[in-house]
Amino acid sequence: VERTFTLLKNYERNHPESLKIVYVINAPSFFNFIHNWLKTVLPESIISKLCLLSKEECPALLGKHIDLSILPASVGGTMVDVNGDPNCPSLYKMPLNIPVPESLMLYNQFCVLDNDPNAMKTTVECGALFKVPCIVSEPNSNLQWDYQTLNFDICFGLSFRKDEISESKPIMTPRRVESHRIPESGNFFCEETGIYELIFDNTYSWFTKKDLVYKASVLPPHTDEEED
Repeated sequence: VERTFTLLKNYERNHPESLKIVYVINAPSFFNFIHNWLKTVLPESIISKLCLLSKEECPALLGKHIDLSILPASVGGTMVDVNGDPNCPSLYKMPLNIPVPESLMLYNQFCVLDNDPNAMKTTVECGALFKVPCIVSEPNSNLQWDYQTLNFDICFGLSFRKDEISESKPIMTPRRVESHRIPESGNFFCEETGIYELIFDNTYSWFTKKDLVYKASVLPPHTDEEED
């Protein structure tokens, strides 16, 4: 439910005209509750594009937009696998109803989780701010970072100061990031030398501390090009 809501809200916010219609086929009975709830939180421009269909209704409606010969029989088309399976599992890169391989797990695609020996761990307390200073000694260096929170989101930003006694100036204003869903990565090309600070801001949360895993590095000029 939460993922569906987030997906639809992102469509509405960033690509309002790209979402033409959403067909929900053979939905379980409890989906009516979800549908009614979505009506209270999503704009009509999205709700009007959400269409619930039974298997019997599919051929007549989907046939207007999709060639039924390429649509699996299990969702109203006429296509079946060579063995007669109406679900057409051969269409999928991975077989249906099997565990996701370990190699595809996110923690194996990103290097910021608990199993990364180079990552640092800390807890950002309720109402607190945590900064990671990164010293850049050569102009045009590349500051890179990766981070993830374990259960909740956090505000992330970037600031700069010329030296220890200088006033800090914002480069990236802190904004809330759902880094508990997927690890975040980023970089910034530092034209000036000085102290760049990664900011993890939990001042907006009075009751929830945030467990944070992070790492940062500064690559000298031209390092990325040489590696390529």
